[in-house]
Amino acid sequence: MDSLATNGNVTVTDEPTSFGDVVLKIIYTIIGLLGIVGNSLVIYLVYRVPSLRSVTNVLICNQAIIDLTSSVFFVCLYLLPKPSLPESAVAASVLCKLWLSDWPLWGFSVSSTVNLVLLTMERYFAIKHPIKYRTRFTMRRAKALAVLPWCVGPLHELAWALVQTVDAEGNCDPSWPSVTLQQILGVIFFIDHYMLPVTIMMYVYTTIIMKLRRDWRSSSVSLPRTGHAQTTTNNSISSNNNDSKVISGAEGRSTSGRRQSTFRSAVLPPSRKHFSLLASKSVLRTLLIVSASYIVCWGPNETIYLLFNLGVSVEFNGLYHNMSVVFALCNMCLNPIVYAFHYEELKKALRKKLPCKTGWKARPRPCCCKKSKTFELGGLEQHLATVTSPHGSIQQL
Repeated sequence: MDSLATNGNVTVTDEPTSFGDVVLKIIYTIIGLLGIVGNSLVIYLVYRVPSLRSVTNVLICNQAIIDLTSSVFFVCLYLLPKPSLPESAVAASVLCKLWLSDWPLWGFSVSSTVNLVLLTMERYFAIKHPIKYRTRFTMRRAKALAVLPWCVGPLHELAWALVQTVDAEGNCDPSWPSVTLQQILGVIFFIDHYMLPVTIMMYVYTTIIMKLRRDWRSSSVSLPRTGHAQTTTNNSISSNNNDSKVISGAEGRSTSGRRQSTFRSAVLPPSRKHFSLLASKSVLRTLLIVSASYIVCWGPNETIYLLFNLGVSVEFNGLYHNMSVVFALCNMCLNPIVYAFHYEELKKALRKKLPCKTGWKARPRPCCCKKSKTFELGGLEQHLATVTSPHGSIQQL
């Protein structure tokens, strides 16, 4: 985390640029551009596509906004020339603490972590406590919850900014009041920025997976052998059509009414539960990959920073540290890629807004001959097939 900032806390000199520095700049440029373009696309899709406006997607959009902000600060801090320290001691101290320390970048990296934990907890309540989730997780509360990471992140990294000082040679470097304080804060930073989020995510996703496996088994038992609710529905309606030719009058209407009531109570709940579990698995798989990428990307750099604060000698210009920097920064641009390949709702929105084109004409989309109805279950909008009864009424699967 903050060990990356050590590279930016020295005064720029006129040393010749090595081949490794050029390669590192190219990698930084690619990461910065991918972070800006990818996260901007996610924000655009959530804003423009009404079907993506749910509690889960509010937090996903907030994650993209935070990562976009981090990407912009990263480009400004690592790819643009560093400003020179002014002659005024006060101005130099402010510039050192708030900019040359890379405080904005690391503050919003913590904000990204906090938002990821919120996404994890949101999925936990949606799957573990669905009734409470529907009544308590409203859009208004989701938007209010999205403000929390923006406050926690910069405040969390304020300690790192405050220990930055300008020495007699004009260098901006961290100066801890005592070695003991550095060690204590180093351990605290490692725990609350890495170990605690990782522990929460591992516990929550383990609990969710066990819950979904139990629900999936019960759903499979409840559904017909074909596994398709629509096939069962069509067979049921076809049976009603044939029976209506023989049965007439009040008895026929009564029998038809009893059959429709039996159909709704017997088939509808399992099919809805089946669709809900499919949707939950899609979002869960996406967020599980996002969490795993966070663990892999931030693990090496967080370990280096912990060792540095505990007094271990660290070569900040070495290969291992530079690779840990690249891994940590990749986390800013990986999330949109994960969404594009694994999040079904976002993939549908992406195909809708950016259709594949052949020549000058867009490829025609296949027309669905059946109507669809949208309902929200567990923070996700799912499309259930509907069929028309012989009397023109719509029966929902």
